[in-house]
Amino acid sequence: MKAIPAYLRLIDEKPALALFKYVNTIMHKERPSPFTRVYGLSRSLLAIGTLLTLLFNPVDYIFVTSKSIHPAQLDFYKHINLFYLVGFDHLVIAKMIAVIILIIVISGYYPVVTGILHWWVSYSLFNAAVIVDGGDQITQILTFLFIPLTIMDPRPNHWTEPTKNYPYANYIGGLILTLVRIQVSILYFNAGISKFSVPEWLNGTAMYYWLGNNTFGPADYLRPFATLLTYNPIVVLLLTWGSILFEILLSASIFFSEKGKKRMLILGLMFHLFIFLFLGLGSFFFAMAGSLIIYLYPVKKPGNENGLLIRAAAV
Repeated sequence: MKAIPAYLRLIDEKPALALFKYVNTIMHKERPSPFTRVYGLSRSLLAIGTLLTLLFNPVDYIFVTSKSIHPAQLDFYKHINLFYLVGFDHLVIAKMIAVIILIIVISGYYPVVTGILHWWVSYSLFNAAVIVDGGDQITQILTFLFIPLTIMDPRPNHWTEPTKNYPYANYIGGLILTLVRIQVSILYFNAGISKFSVPEWLNGTAMYYWLGNNTFGPADYLRPFATLLTYNPIVVLLLTWGSILFEILLSASIFFSEKGKKRMLILGLMFHLFIFLFLGLGSFFFAMAGSLIIYLYPVKKPGNENGLLIRAAAV
C-alpha cells in the first residue's frame, strides 16, 4: 500500500497538536551541525584582525585621549563601550582587557561566553577608535550575528566537533548561518554597485590613485611594481573594473554550486590578499577572510571541514 503523505496524516488531528507534530518532525530532521571548525575558523580570523589593530598601534593613535570629545557622543556610548568605561586615563588597561578576550576567542575556548565578549570588543573599537576601516565594521556586524550561535554552542572549544546531536540547536544555528551568508552577499553587492557612483571607478582610473596613495598604498618594497602597473592604462582599467565585477560575482556566489563556491573562496582570498599587499589593509584582510570562510565553504556534515583550505585549493 502506498504511504500516506505526512501532511495528509495531520488533517484529522486537532490543529494545535498537528502543528506541534509537524514542527517537531522538521526540527528533528537530520541536518548538518553548524558547530564546526569552519565557523570556529571564521570567528578566529575576525578576532585576529582586531587583535592586530590593537597590538601594533598605541592607544594615542587609535583613540581620542582628550576629554574634548563631544559630550553627546560620549553619553551615548559610555554605558557599554569598553574603552569609555575605563576612562580616558586608563585606555591601556581597556586595551589589555580587549587583547586578552581576543586571544581567548582565537584559542576557541568557551564560545558560549566569548561570543558576547567578542562582539563587545569589536563594537567598542569600532565606535571609539578615531580611524577605522570597513573590516572593523564587518567584524562588529558578524560577531553580533554570531552571538545566538555561540550561546547554543555546546562545545568547550570551537576547534572540536560536538559529541552529541542537538536537533533544535542545529536547526536554529543553520538559520543563523544562512542569515550571515545573506549579509555577506549583500555586503559584496553593495561594495560593487556603490562604486558606480564614483567617477574614478566609473571611468576606470580609481586603481591608479589607490596604488599611488601614500597612506593606503603598497609597502616600499612593492611600490616600484605598483608604479609599473599604473604606467599601463589598460592594466589600470582592468584592475579597476575587474574589482567591481569580481565583487558583484562574489555576491552572486551564494547561488553557486559547492564546487563553484570553493573556487570563489580561493579567488576571494587572493583578491583580499592583493588588497592587503598593495593597500596595506591588514586587519581588513582578516575580517574579509573570516567572512569568506563562513560564506563560501559549504559544510555538509561534521568533520567535512578538515583540511579546509588545502582541499579547497585543490579544486
